[in-house]
Amino acid sequence: MNQKVKLNFDVNLMKNNRKVSEEIPGYILENIEKEKKIGAMINEAKKELKTNPIYKEFFEKYNPASIDSFIENYALKKTRYLTFGEMLKENEENALIRRQMEAEERLWEVQRKKLFNLECQWRAEMIKIPEIEITLDFEYWEKNIENCPFLNPISQDEFDLYYQYLLSDEFNDFNLDFLWMGYMEIKESIKENDNIPPWYDYFDNHMGTGSLLWLPDVRGEREEYYLKVWKDYNSPKDKASAKRKKKIKNSDPRPNLYGHELSNIEEFIKRFENNKILEYFYLYEKELNTSNNELERALNILKEADEKVPIDQSEDWRSAVIHAAKRFEQRKLASACRQAYSQYLYRIKVGIAHEVHSSDSNITWAKEWSQQVKERIIQARTLLGEPADLNI
Repeated sequence: MNQKVKLNFDVNLMKNNRKVSEEIPGYILENIEKEKKIGAMINEAKKELKTNPIYKEFFEKYNPASIDSFIENYALKKTRYLTFGEMLKENEENALIRRQMEAEERLWEVQRKKLFNLECQWRAEMIKIPEIEITLDFEYWEKNIENCPFLNPISQDEFDLYYQYLLSDEFNDFNLDFLWMGYMEIKESIKENDNIPPWYDYFDNHMGTGSLLWLPDVRGEREEYYLKVWKDYNSPKDKASAKRKKKIKNSDPRPNLYGHELSNIEEFIKRFENNKILEYFYLYEKELNTSNNELERALNILKEADEKVPIDQSEDWRSAVIHAAKRFEQRKLASACRQAYSQYLYRIKVGIAHEVHSSDSNITWAKEWSQQVKERIIQARTLLGEPADLNI
């Protein structure tokens, strides 16, 4: 590229960037800059944990295989504490931030349900998806749902249905505690309706897709067959061999250091961080995420309310308080989701990647585990004299 062409290219690029910036609302640009800053903070925290010798003695107490995962999780959590900790001191800001974060994550429930429905059809061999080779690939794309290439963007009709769900009596999912791609668990509990996410149930009832769960699991059964062949071939032939394998597997007696356990995070902060981060830890983890008492939660919501919340007359004041708080929270969450959807559409319009909510370690683990299972299936097919591929 000669100098004149390069100059014209740079000028046009600056004009295009300026035009895009003018089209994006200010709060979208602020969120994008915030995400860049958060990403840089996470990388800096990981670098510090991996290179600073002050952590060496602490990490040596634990199984080395668990350290990288702990570092990934801790770097993410520490960044959240520093980013939101100060604001969480104020109740009003606390509720606003919590709803914004929750709404941005909840919006992807729409895509998770669409992905789950595709899995039901794919398992029954009704459809083919180029990016899917085995059932575990669906788990990977659920973890990386924001980048899933074969899901259509969330349409206005789909969002409107989800918005209606958030305001409906069927909405009772305040904990986000579900196996979104738990195909076997969900299928086995159809009659009890225990493990089915409320949104899945609502979608099926309004879109008539509930019958997908009754489709046969053709692909899943074939995978199980080949995995059994692999397991039988690789199983130890005698007890002595089994003991040797077990000894090798458990050769490092040190415990694992789990980054999702709050006790480990608390111990690490007390040992290496300052009191401010410890305070932010209690605010973020203890107060926001550990209260399971329904009445206590309702009272906290009403205390944080930025408007008067009517409470219906009832012989049971506790039920009335819980119901009022639920309705208030639903309205606020639905409003936050509408803003999140607006941001989602702008990102698509200007070609900005969506924020990924799963950690890098979880996404990597899902991809690596899927690859291991693929290799086992191929090995089993080879043992049976079949082609060394996944066309099962």
